[in-house]
Parts: sequence; C-alpha cells; structure tokens
Amino acid sequence: MTPLASSSLVALTLALLLNTLLLVSSSEGVCNFEANTPIPFDEIKNCALNTTLDPTIFSQTLSSIRKTIPMYVFLEYVKDASDPHFNIQVDLLAELEKISQQHYERDFDFHQDLVALFRKLNDGHTLYFGPQCYGNLVYRQPFSIISYVDSSLGSAVQKIGIASLNNASGIVNYYQQLGFDLNSHVGSEIKEIDGQPALDFISKWANEYSGGYKDPGARFNVAISNLFMTRSLNRLPIPSKSTVTYVLSRDGAADVTLELPWVGSSLMSYNNSTDFYQSCLSSPSSSEHASKRTLTQQQRTQLKRQKLLHPLQEERTSPLLSLSTQVEHKVVNLLKGDQVSYFEIDGQVGVITIDSFVPQSEVAFAKDFQMSMYMAKLNKIPKLIIDVTNNGGGEECLGYALIKYLYSSAFSQNFVTLFARTDMIATDLGKELALKGASQLGPNDDSIWNPATWRDIDGMSFTDASWYTEQQNYTRGTNVPSHAYTSILKENYCQSSFDNYYFTGEDLLNYSPDNIILLSNGRCASTCALFTRHLQESKKAKTVVVGGLRGQSQQIAQVPGGQVYEFEDLLADIQSLKINSDLAPTPLPVKSRFRFAIREAYAWSEPDLKPLEFFFEGSDFRLDYSKESAVDRSKVWIDTLQFFDVCAPWQTKSCEIPNGSGQQSCVGGKYSAQCQLVECAPGYGVDSSECKPCPVGHYKGIGGTTCLACTNKPSSDNAQYTNASTSNNCPFECVEGFVLDSVKNVCVESQNLTIGKVLFGFIVTLCVLFLLFACVLLASTIFLFVKNYRNRMANNEALRLI
Repeated sequence: MTPLASSSLVALTLALLLNTLLLVSSSEGVCNFEANTPIPFDEIKNCALNTTLDPTIFSQTLSSIRKTIPMYVFLEYVKDASDPHFNIQVDLLAELEKISQQHYERDFDFHQDLVALFRKLNDGHTLYFGPQCYGNLVYRQPFSIISYVDSSLGSAVQKIGIASLNNASGIVNYYQQLGFDLNSHVGSEIKEIDGQPALDFISKWANEYSGGYKDPGARFNVAISNLFMTRSLNRLPIPSKSTVTYVLSRDGAADVTLELPWVGSSLMSYNNSTDFYQSCLSSPSSSEHASKRTLTQQQRTQLKRQKLLHPLQEERTSPLLSLSTQVEHKVVNLLKGDQVSYFEIDGQVGVITIDSFVPQSEVAFAKDFQMSMYMAKLNKIPKLIIDVTNNGGGEECLGYALIKYLYSSAFSQNFVTLFARTDMIATDLGKELALKGASQLGPNDDSIWNPATWRDIDGMSFTDASWYTEQQNYTRGTNVPSHAYTSILKENYCQSSFDNYYFTGEDLLNYSPDNIILLSNGRCASTCALFTRHLQESKKAKTVVVGGLRGQSQQIAQVPGGQVYEFEDLLADIQSLKINSDLAPTPLPVKSRFRFAIREAYAWSEPDLKPLEFFFEGSDFRLDYSKESAVDRSKVWIDTLQFFDVCAPWQTKSCEIPNGSGQQSCVGGKYSAQCQLVECAPGYGVDSSECKPCPVGHYKGIGGTTCLACTNKPSSDNAQYTNASTSNNCPFECVEGFVLDSVKNVCVESQNLTIGKVLFGFIVTLCVLFLLFACVLLASTIFLFVKNYRNRMANNEALRLI
C-alpha cells in the first residue's frame, strides 16, 4: 500500500471510530453480551440494528466492489444463464448501481443487501459476507434435523425429522428453563413449519438463502445440515419471526404443535454497542494484506484453509457404526490421516474418504492416499468407493495429482489430457497487473500475474504478458454482447505435487468403471469438483449422489469454477506490484469478506469452450438417505454397494466376435445379452453383419469395420492386386511382359518383349512390302494381259476384213 493510501486509511478509521461513538452513545445498554451464552431474540436483533450506516462506509464499500467485480469471470454469463438447471439472471453492475441509489438508515441492512445480491449467484467462489461483528451474532433453534425417505407404508415419502439436540452455547438448558421438554421430541417427524409442509418450507428457504451451490439438491442438503437451524448474521438475515412453529408426529401418536423462540448468542463478549461495532471496522494494522508476513506457520495454514475451502464446508464426523451396520457388516478403519482415511467393508470393498484438499502436509496427504491403495491391493480388495462428501476443495494441484496417480496412462500428458482449459475475463486492471507481473516477477515468484505461472493450450511456457494481452472474444450466456478473455491457460506449477507420488494406482489395482464409485452429497466443491468431474467426463468411475430432493437430478460436484480470488489477495497484489491507478480498489472499511471467481475452467469432453460452472452433468445414480444413513455415513457406504451391480447408461462391456470385437450396452442397469459389433480385426471388414476377409486390393487396419481400397499399386492397367492387407500396402504384380520400376513405382516393359516387338515389326514390314510388290506385279500382269488381248482382237478383226 502506498504511504498516501495508508495515511488515508488511518484517517478514515479514526473518523469512523469517532462517528461510531456519536452514533451509539445513546444506546449504552445494547450489545452487552457474554460470549457463548444464550441471549434473547430481541437483544441480538437490537444490537444488529443499532448502528446507523456511515456514508463513508457506504460509498467506499460500493466503490471497491464495483472496481473489482469486472474481474469476475462469469460476469457476462450470469446476466442470462437461462439453462433451467441454473436459471440465473443477475446483472451485478446494474444491481450495485441500484443499491447505490438506495437510502439506508442502518448499517446492517446495507450489508445484508450486498450479501443477498451475491447469494443469488449460487457460487461458493463469489460471495460477500457482512462484517465479522455481525458474524459473531448467531440465532439458533435447538434441533439437528435430517431429511430421509420413509417407505414403511409402501410408497416412498421424503420427510424431515429431528435427529438430535444441538446444545451449542448451552441453548438446550436455556429452553429447559423456559419450560420446554426437548428430549421428548428427538426422533419425531417434522410435518409442518410455520403452517407449511416441512419439506416444501425448507426447500423454498434453501433456494432463497443457502446460495453457494448451483443445484437445488445441494442447497437443500446444506440447509438441512446446519444453515436452517444455525444462522450467522453476516450471511443470513434476522429471522422474520421471533419464533418457529412446528407440527411434530411420532410413532402414530397425535400430532404435537410446538412453538419455539429463536435463541441468540455471541461468539465474542461485548460491553456495549461501541465495543461491538468497533470490532467491525478495519484498521491498517489488522488488515490481512499488510500483516500477512507476521503470521505463524499454523496461522498461515489456517488462513489458507479458509481461503481455499468452500465457505459452507462442514467438518465430517466419524462413522457411528449403527446397530444394523455392526450386526450385518464389518466396517474397519485401517488408516486415519489428516484429510484421507481408509476403511474396508466385509473385506470386499475399500472406502477412501477425502475430507478436503487442504492438508497440513501435501507429502503426508499423498502418502496416506498411496497407503490406502496399497492396503487395498494387499488385502485383494476388488471394489473401491471414493467418498468426497462435504469436501470443500483446496489445492487444485492435489486434485490433478490424484487423477494422474489413479489413471497414469490416460492422463500422462499434462497439457493434453490432464489440465482443463482455463482463462480469465480481460479487464484494464487485470492488464496492468499482468504487465507489471511480467516486468517485476521472477520465474519462481508465486503469483497469478506471473507469466511463468501459465502455459498455453499446447503446453508452451509464457515469458511475457501475452498470456493476458492476446485476447479472444466470446459470447457468454444468451442475449448478451461478446467480451474479451485472455489466452487459454494451463497450470505450470503442479509438478511438485506430482512428485509426491512414487508409484501409480494402476501399478496396484487398475479399477474398471464397474468397480470404482465416486460418492458425494453434491457438496463436493472447487478442487473436489475438478477431481470428480474430470473422472466423470473421462468415464473412469460411476457417480452416486446421496440426499437432496427426491426425484431431482443432481451433480456429483459443484462450483468447479477455475480459481477463487480473495479481495484481500487482490489488494496484496496491487500493493506488491505497485499499481498506482484509479482502476485499483481500496481496502474495505469494515471487516467484510469478499471473494470472486477470477478464472473459469472448461469441460474436457466438449470441443467447444463450455464453462464447467454452467455445464450440467447429472450423477449416474441417486441414493436417498434413510433414518440411519442420515446420521451414519458408514450406512451410506453400505447402501452404495448396490450400485456395483448396476451399470450406468454410458457404460459398455467388451465381448468377443469372430475375427473382431464387440460390446454389450447397458440397458436398464444391466448389460445387454447381445454383443454389438464394434470393430473387425485387421484385414477383416463387415460383410452381412460379420467380419470377413477384405477383398483383394482392399485393406483395414486397427479399429473400424470398413475395408478400404488400396492405392499403393501403379495407376496404369499394367499392374494388378494379388491380395488384401492390414494397411494401405496391398501386394500387387505387373502383368505378363511388364516389370516393376521400384524407383518410379511403375510397371515397364521387359527387355525381351522390346526386342521381340522390333523383330515382329520388321517381319510385318517385309510382309507388307511383299504384299505390295505382289499386288503391283499382279496389277501389271493383268494390265499387260488385257492390253495383249485387245491387240490380238484388233489384229484378228483386221485379217477378217481382208
């Protein structure tokens, strides 16, 4: 940060603190909270709504966001992403302009409008969270709820149930003091919420307030998991009512109506509203981009996890091993690493869980995964589940490294088959950063603005800013103009991650798609999405999604995006590259969190540049939660086993055909009994639905079914084919009297034939001359005979007259 900007920020902070003192001086009794203790609804609400919006905060926040948002790579696409799977129509710049025209009395309302605007994108990479002081205020209901499918009465019905009590901040005891016996309701079905069917109510709520994921099923899963019952006020509004009314049913007993108040808590202790709002304000010393160098290694790792993981990620609990699981199956945990664990079910199926791609140690992460595969080989495990439920992503190179490890043959060429094609939207600020990066950064400097970070679509390294300045125009979405984007980019920084793998998965167990399943609840995001979607598009594994909304197609993963860019990291890059321009945003005046997707990744299987973010690929199979599996993930694994015996529609199975090969298609989950001809052996082609030898003068190599005419013999009629071939090199010979000139590849007359032709010609000539002589002699003889005859007749006539 320049000295001028730094001093300006200090002055702004002091002004804001003084203004805050004036604004809240009359509300000394507000926001007096002890951390992690129950607080009545109205006290939390009054604290959140107490602060008047400062005009400087209003203008500077909007200014910084408006200067930054043109770098959002999907800016054009989200204006009209009309695909029914996404249905997003958000013109961010126009909506920010509308907010700038609004009059806000309260600080909280202004930030909530920004939160709601970015939530409409359903993009976990692109979010605005309000100041952290609001995030410290939390409303809770006391239940942990689940969604499950009940088939006990014949038809399958999706329901909402109470799995357990959530005693965060001691609220269960608080409810008991209010006279509520909550334990009696654990295990009950929630039939209605505030007068609406519970499933419909939460589905609608999730679509409006969950955000973060493109699929309604994933938004529903996150609402059920924690978001509906636990609401932080930096990302969700204050509940519209102070209570929630439930209609509960249990074991055939009469329905019970239960009205429970929202109970608040604060994650930090505050003395008053001044103390509270002061914790919202940014300061030069606390700004992350200014203090990053002072962090400990542990703090750096934690900060890295926060940036790379999906904001709605949750920690997963260990398998509960429910009673039915323990009685019917043997589930053994053989390895528990930082982010990777390995289980075996009945000695027949291995389960590798990957909780995230942000480990404490990349070397340990790679070791744990390889060890899991090694144990599967050692124990002769024929089938494998890779469970990425709730995996919030992380280091993209770790995802690519796992793909390369599992299928090294298919993905050996990093810049051809492994890395996705990516690019950024082109902006003036981005161009300045790229030009500065090319001139100031060395080859080992870690920055997205360093040309050495990228390679082009053919794998060639960039050495200057041409990766950004050589642009292409694309039209994104519908009814929107084209926009400039950078060159196609591929990563040039993953080799160290690849080097952590010392052998390949194919060296151990080369699992076919029949024997490997990718499992998630749809909340596999970012790097996890790149990992699973690549294997899905490459047809390397079957995919199973659990939960969501029954009957709706859902993707195995969400938010593949390409790369997230935290606003604080943008500020740090602007500072380190010494960008002194009106294009550059300034620090946010409050401790809000702002992040956006700066790079998009394209589908591998599509020849056109189709962004993965807006390319819907449904999972092969859907799995409903049961009451047991909703709280025990080992039961989810056991319920997933059925899909090893079912083929996906895209799968085929090789079968034998005389002189060729065929495949059996998957029909209704089973391979067809009919073997369909796929290709004939070299030298054979299809004739009457059978592979028969190619005709003379034809060939067929590897692949295909059609014999093609050979073209290797001389084009004259003096050569003829003698057999077929497996390549365009059929055997041929010259006709009698001709020999092959191999240099010119022509059939020429033989020497003996030439001499014979000359002699024959001489003889013919003599014969012709003899015939001509004979004809002349005969003509002369006849002429003389006629002449003599006439003379004799004339003499005789003369004698008679005498």
